[in-house]
Amino acid sequence: MNGGPWRSIPARFHGLSRQPRPWLGISIFELRDDVPSPVKGEILRKIFLIRERIGAVAKQFVLSKRSSDVSRHFMGKLAYGWEILAGAKARYQRGYGTVAEGLAEVLDPQLDDILVLVDGVRNLFTGERKE
Repeated sequence: MNGGPWRSIPARFHGLSRQPRPWLGISIFELRDDVPSPVKGEILRKIFLIRERIGAVAKQFVLSKRSSDVSRHFMGKLAYGWEILAGAKARYQRGYGTVAEGLAEVLDPQLDDILVLVDGVRNLFTGERKE
C-alpha cells in the first residue's frame, strides 16, 4: 500500500484509542507524558480552581446535574467506533492514494467480522437478538 492509505488506516484506528476513554479499552496509541512535573502541578491546580468555580456558578444559578443512561452513552460510542471501522475499508482508502492490490481481500473481511461483533453488542443493548 502506498503512503496515503497506509497513513489513513492507522489514523482511523488511532481515532478509537485517542478518546479521553479509549473506545472499548482499545489502545494502539501511546500517549507520552512530556509535561514537566512543575507545569503539571500548576495545570492540576488550575483545573481544580476551574472545577470549583464551575461548581460555584452551578450552585448560584441552581443548575441541576444532567444525567444520562449508560446504555445511551455506550450506544453513542458504538456508533462512533462503527463509523471509524467501516471507513477503514479498502474502498474508502482510494481518496488517500493508490490502494495496494489485494488489500480489500485481506483487510475488509477482518473489519466485517469486527463490525458484526459491534452490531452484536448494539443488539444486546436494543434487545434485538440476531445470531
